[in-house]
Amino acid sequence: MATQTYCTASDVKDVISDVGYDLTVDDNENGLIATAEDTYATNAIERAAANMNAYLGQRYVLSELASSDWCKWVNADWAAMLLFERRNNPAGALEAKVAGHREMLEQIRDGHARVPDVVSSLAKRPSVSNFGVDRSRCDTPTPVDVAASTGGNQNGNLKRRIL
Repeated sequence: MATQTYCTASDVKDVISDVGYDLTVDDNENGLIATAEDTYATNAIERAAANMNAYLGQRYVLSELASSDWCKWVNADWAAMLLFERRNNPAGALEAKVAGHREMLEQIRDGHARVPDVVSSLAKRPSVSNFGVDRSRCDTPTPVDVAASTGGNQNGNLKRRIL
């Protein structure tokens, strides 16, 4: 299954500049980005998106987020940070930015925030509310239909009321 991604290599270049991009993917330092070297950016984008999807998939249908500008820039920031880490050259500003994104993603996952430019289709899931427990009926034996019962009371600890 393909990972839902939200940005392109061009978006990553917008975050770290063309020079920064070249520095993170051009291993042979010839100034030309080979196809094999370009896959570093693709892989970073996919890894960043997979991390995002682990949070967002709890509250959203991922395909609905494909056009989200917020998701695009979070994906681009995170992928840029991964590219810098690939060269063992962490960028402090990007790390702080991604840490902030991660906090927001945690809040989204926990239901305390939402993706700014998207309405969740999962937000209207059925739920139970305004229910209470009638504690006066806690000691009432559970009625058992012996004809439909599938198991016995091996421990003898269940009160049974035969219908």
